[in-house]
Amino acid sequence: MSLKILLAQLNFLVGDIENNCEKVLYCIKDTLAKQGIDCFIFSELAITGYPPEDLLFRAKINERIQKAIEKIIDESDGLTIVIGAPWSENNKLFNAALIIQDQQLVAKYHKIKLPNYNVFDEKRYFHAGTDPCVIRVKGVTLGVTICEDVWDEIPVMLAKSAGAEIVVNINASPFNIDKQLQREQTVRARIK
Repeated sequence: MSLKILLAQLNFLVGDIENNCEKVLYCIKDTLAKQGIDCFIFSELAITGYPPEDLLFRAKINERIQKAIEKIIDESDGLTIVIGAPWSENNKLFNAALIIQDQQLVAKYHKIKLPNYNVFDEKRYFHAGTDPCVIRVKGVTLGVTICEDVWDEIPVMLAKSAGAEIVVNINASPFNIDKQLQREQTVRARIK
């Protein structure tokens, strides 16, 4: 048995929720027809673009996000999709990974480690999550984390303790030419 995962690195524009959604749908339809992908992985905050910052304070933003997610859910028959979006729950906003399977939102992961240094200001907008998230895709248990979570061993260990065989970390960090080696070393440490 094999599991085909597509890591979709698309150019999502900040605030362009409707067109970001259309990019996701086009990627799914175009790629699926050609390659038979089982699981599509999209980046952190893909729906709003990264970083949405003060756009998150606008009155209609949650409604627009919800409509985009519903469109993606409608197109997910027979698929698993992991996609980043701001997610409001119990009057708190989270930097979330939404897991969609077979036209249902089956799980949500709330980013545990919120960065607040250099260009990052996530604690201003988001609440931190506390729980791991694992899902089954074609007999494989995937753990899901978001960006900064991989720089700390706790979120990955939580996913492993919950049964993860593979950990997927969605990310949308700003490009940094000098950080690739550090990223590789960090991921190797989490693998061990």
